[in-house]
Parts: sequence; structure tokens; C-alpha cells
Amino acid sequence: MSEKKQEAKPQPDKPTTKAIPFEVIREGTAPKLRDKKQTIHYAIGKHDNVDGIRLISNTGKGLFSSEPIPLTAIQQCLSNLETTVEFTSRLFHPLFSKLSNNNAGFIASVLRQEGVLKPVDGKLFKHQLVIKPDMIVKHLLATTPPPKATTK
Repeated sequence: MSEKKQEAKPQPDKPTTKAIPFEVIREGTAPKLRDKKQTIHYAIGKHDNVDGIRLISNTGKGLFSSEPIPLTAIQQCLSNLETTVEFTSRLFHPLFSKLSNNNAGFIASVLRQEGVLKPVDGKLFKHQLVIKPDMIVKHLLATTPPPKATTK
């Protein structure tokens, strides 16, 4: 008896994921907003010659999108804010095409670690700009990574 090998057919209800090429300039780790003992791992680099940030992994639970986010899109998202304005991570939802609720908070954690944002005193999920919006791309592309975040 001969056995026929059956070719695997793609499953239409299971999307295939392609590796997204991303040239890493540097990597970093940021504490999560809610639990500082858990972290987000990210990279700053290039995708299709566009500077961006990409979430790589996280400790603990939490789904996220690993799509590269252009630095200019982050800058645009924050362009109308003054450094005195308080805002939530919800501002970052439009940056992502994949809609995990964690994406916005995770990118806010990264931007805090990178020195773009700071927490508002007494308000865990509120942020303020530290630098002027037109300096964000230049700041994030600096070759010297920011100092490591400290946990309290």
C-alpha cells in the first residue's frame, strides 16, 4: 500500500503572518504603566527607510501589535500639545492598525522611558510632554539611549 502525501492547504480563516523587516538601531526596555515590575521591550530603527519604534515583547500578560510605528507619526500625534497639557495614552490609538487595547499604553511607557513624556504627579495614566513636539524625532534617534527607568 502506498501512502499519498497530502499537501498542506492554507487555512482561509487563519491569516499568515509575515516577518516585518526592521533594521534595529538600538533596543530598550521600559516599565509598564500599571506595574513597574513588568516591562516592555522595544526597538528604534528603520522599516522601509522610515524611522520608527517597534514593540518587541513584554513580561507578564498583554497582547500588543509589533508593527513599526513611524517616529513622524508619533511626532504628529503630539504636535498640537504644550508641555503643560495632561493627556492619556488614548491619544496614541490612531498610530496602530491592529487594535490591541495595550498598544497605546505600551507606546506611552516607551515614550516615558525615552524621555519624551513624563507621568503627571498622582495620576498613573496621565502624561505630559517633556520636550517640544518638533524635537521628538531627533530626540528618539539620538545614539545615546536614555538612562534606565527606576522603579519606586
